[in-house]
Amino acid sequence: MLYQLSYSRLGVGAGKSTQHSADTKHLGGVTFEFYWWGIRVAGEDDHTRWCYPGTGIAYEDIVQLLGRESLVVSPHSSSMKVLIFGASGATGRQLVQQALDQQYSVTAFVRNPDKLKLKHTNLRVVQGDVLEPETVEKAVPGHDAVLLALGVRKNQSGDTTLSDGTQHILECMQRYGVRRLICESSLGVGSSKNEASFVFSKIIAPLFLKHIMADKERQEALIQHSNLDWTIVRPAGLTNSKASGGYKVALSFANAKIKGRISRADVAQFMLQQLTTDAFVGRAVGISY
Repeated sequence: MLYQLSYSRLGVGAGKSTQHSADTKHLGGVTFEFYWWGIRVAGEDDHTRWCYPGTGIAYEDIVQLLGRESLVVSPHSSSMKVLIFGASGATGRQLVQQALDQQYSVTAFVRNPDKLKLKHTNLRVVQGDVLEPETVEKAVPGHDAVLLALGVRKNQSGDTTLSDGTQHILECMQRYGVRRLICESSLGVGSSKNEASFVFSKIIAPLFLKHIMADKERQEALIQHSNLDWTIVRPAGLTNSKASGGYKVALSFANAKIKGRISRADVAQFMLQQLTTDAFVGRAVGISY
């Protein structure tokens, strides 16, 4: 059973902070951090759960953290069906796990199912290749939203895997009426070309990622010219750290001080948040610490 945490029952206002700061309340050895996008619940043993408006967390998890059933919460369920491309990649695995934690019905599209070790009653694994339109077409129908976390391992001249695969996905989404799309791109692409760190933009990208970045440009252009309800998420340098929630998001980092890095867990968290808001529909947004 899922339950929705209530801000008012804990005596804290939800707030609308745009700086990703948190109001904090302590109850029975448990810390509740209230961000505008959700609540972080942390126990004395550092056992952590997130609760997002419009989703929920398991009541037994709250009880375990509190050690008592003094927190009254209301029943909640989620029936959104999401399709994740690139589900076996580093960001993709985070998307799958967090989406399952939020009780979404998840379809994971992967080339090699053996690379995705997760097992869950709400998880369906579909084997396919984004470069094979017939496999994409079998996966898309019946979903409410699509999340793209496509990646390529080699920086090869003329490689159009990202843009070609995305084109196939866009065509199928339009054909079957699946309108919501959230795509992971990269800071340094499109209008953010001069917003990545000096090391990334002047050394890493031109020397090691030149062709990948060029294909991301093509990928973004395809999405931006579609008639879908799209959001492009441009993360800074990706790390494998745990989600912190303490990141910055902006349509432009041109005049902002950023650290130039962000965990994949936080990127996945932000991408999933876009399923329940239209704040960045039709926009490309940067994300960084």
